[in-house]
Amino acid sequence: MKRRQQKTHKKMENKLKLIIGIVAGIFILASAILFIALIEKNTRPIKEDYFTAEPEPWVENTPYDNVSNNIKINVPRATRQKSIYEINKQEYFDDQTAILFSHVIYQGESPEQQYMSGNISIKIGPEMDPDDGIMEGFILAKKEEERFAFYLFVDQDWKDKMRYTNVLWSNNFDSGITDRPFNFDKETNGIYIDKVEGTFDWFQKSPRKGGIYLGEISKTTYESKNLSDTSFIYVR
Repeated sequence: MKRRQQKTHKKMENKLKLIIGIVAGIFILASAILFIALIEKNTRPIKEDYFTAEPEPWVENTPYDNVSNNIKINVPRATRQKSIYEINKQEYFDDQTAILFSHVIYQGESPEQQYMSGNISIKIGPEMDPDDGIMEGFILAKKEEERFAFYLFVDQDWKDKMRYTNVLWSNNFDSGITDRPFNFDKETNGIYIDKVEGTFDWFQKSPRKGGIYLGEISKTTYESKNLSDTSFIYVR
């Protein structure tokens, strides 16, 4: 009887060792697979043809339906996944987080009533439709070689309806302002693209004294504060 109990106990020990061995083997195999996957992920080269320096590929055709001509500026693609745009602000994640707030003025006033009624004449943001009758523009900050540049996008409706389009900017409006006409030479998918370069760090300071404007605005109108009946977008 005692010998039979010893045999049974030994069989149970062997089964337990076998189970432990199987579990350990599975754990080691799973760990090896996970380790290899992480190595491949970290060493996988970034496709340079996706993160382009040229802005045209950022303007993507995104057909949500068969009626609208929907276009979207791919902010993560433009900034090599260092930035996103949500509601009315662009967040840039680099050495330190920068937040740039977008604003709209239509005929001298904020178009809040238009947004509430749904009768919209002008919008700011990366999503556009070049032939829906709404003037749409977007100002994108991008870091290039340790300096920030601003890319400007307006759609065909903007070009057709805006009386004139200027770009106005300053790193400190108390010490100088630059303005010039928007350059409509570069176009893709019904979206026109321009670019402003300079020394910009106003969005990393407090209080903010710089910004960039796009639309029916000039150095003269800005300094005179006579903005009635003018339409533009800006980032401050």
